[in-house]
Amino acid sequence: MKGKILTACLLTGMFLFGTGADVMARHAAEEYGERRRLERAERMEREQAARAAEQEARRKREELAEKQAAEAARIEAERKRAEAEAKAEEERIRAEEERARAEAEAEEREAREAEAAAQLAAEREKEHTQQQAKEENKSTVNPEPHVSMDVPGNKTESAKQDDGEGVLGRYLRRHADKPADGKTAAPEQKKPVSYLSTKEMELQRLEVDTIDVGGTLLFSDSPEYVSQPGILYSDVIKGDARILYYHVNKMPVPAKVAVILENTSDQYAVVHITRGGRSAPDADYLKVGRETQRQYFSEKQLQSSIYLEGHQSRVMLESMDETLVLTEQLVYGVYDFSSNVPIRVTVIMYPSSEKPLEFVKSAPVLPKDKARLRGTFTGMDRIMKAREEYNPSDGAAYITFCNDKEDLYKKGIDATDGSLAENNGNYGVLYHIEIPVKRRKKVELFANPMGGVFTGAVRVNTDGPAGAWMRMIPEGAPFFGDNAKAIITLPSKDGSLFLPKGTEIFSLGVFKGDTIHVEMSPPGASNLPYRLILSEP
Repeated sequence: MKGKILTACLLTGMFLFGTGADVMARHAAEEYGERRRLERAERMEREQAARAAEQEARRKREELAEKQAAEAARIEAERKRAEAEAKAEEERIRAEEERARAEAEAEEREAREAEAAAQLAAEREKEHTQQQAKEENKSTVNPEPHVSMDVPGNKTESAKQDDGEGVLGRYLRRHADKPADGKTAAPEQKKPVSYLSTKEMELQRLEVDTIDVGGTLLFSDSPEYVSQPGILYSDVIKGDARILYYHVNKMPVPAKVAVILENTSDQYAVVHITRGGRSAPDADYLKVGRETQRQYFSEKQLQSSIYLEGHQSRVMLESMDETLVLTEQLVYGVYDFSSNVPIRVTVIMYPSSEKPLEFVKSAPVLPKDKARLRGTFTGMDRIMKAREEYNPSDGAAYITFCNDKEDLYKKGIDATDGSLAENNGNYGVLYHIEIPVKRRKKVELFANPMGGVFTGAVRVNTDGPAGAWMRMIPEGAPFFGDNAKAIITLPSKDGSLFLPKGTEIFSLGVFKGDTIHVEMSPPGASNLPYRLILSEP
């Protein structure tokens, strides 16, 4: 019995002891779980606080960035406004200066005109007084002789005594040396020969009708000063065409300039070159302009044919790829040609070490300069025909060229970018002037530069025995007209013109026939505009 009681007590104690341990373990687990929960809660609170702080910091950064951007935009706007105001002020000052300059020039011109008118009146009064004295004294005074240059082939007129009635006949003979045969000797000095009128000239404007005819003119003169290799101009043409290129090598190394002809069709192309001129490159721009015109207007014209298979390319003249253009040298060429199918005409300046046909395939089109003198123009020839017969007995007359007033500039398209183009000077346009003459009277023609130094060539033709011939302007000197700007002449409302004493003119010769035909083109490197003056010899 006692054993059973003892066993029961032992079992009861073991039970009670085991139950207490479980309770303690459970309490420990609960405490650990609570502590972990509190730690998680604290960690979450810290993370939320950190995120909140980060968001706040980001918001502040964004606000600061927005403020800085707004401030930068305000500053930029202020800068642009200040620049605009400064530019506007500069434009206003420039406009005021231009207006003041124009007013000063107008006043100066009026003063010169008044002085010239006073001088004219004084000279006329002096002449009148001298004439009265001559009549009273019954004496005869022999004036200075006037020598005319006739068309080559015609018999040269002997020197005539000036009776005081001629208008353009009174001009000083040039001070270059002349051989006994009367032909001009090439001057050794650099200074150009001057042709100066000894007295005033009174002229009337010769009214002409103008029409543009012929094929397509391609004009390449921009950039005029080429500082990197590339394509200078390019366009596709068909039929009659003329290409004029005028560029200066501004690169520190020699280069070459060539015209590339590319057949853009599948058909066989035949290109006929019928006329042209190209001077050797030179740093003397007037020399280049004069020689190119001499070749173009020469009686011996260029005749050449080029044959191109479908999509084949060739250089217009092989000599182009053989000619070096040194730094600061000008290259200037004009060529008339025609094609039976569309061809692309491209003017390039390229390194002397490269092949032109390979270079053109990847060459960039060079941007235009400020002058923007390049483009394609329809009607490459301009015909000017006098509306009425010219009678030398009625007095001297004139025609003005390349002033965009009586003679308008041609408008066209720059094929490289599609923009509008203007040929400021009508370079490359071939002028055909027709002047019927009343009763086949003799007419003396003069060239009169208006913008400054001038040199070039013309062809003149009448129905007389002399036929067509070329005349250099001037002969015996590299150029003339260096004093042209010193004498400003403006036509009146009725077209009449007064040229003061000392005006530079050059005689093209004396002609006789039913119609005088003059063929000319604005020369490169010379100054424009210029006049053709007609007078009784």
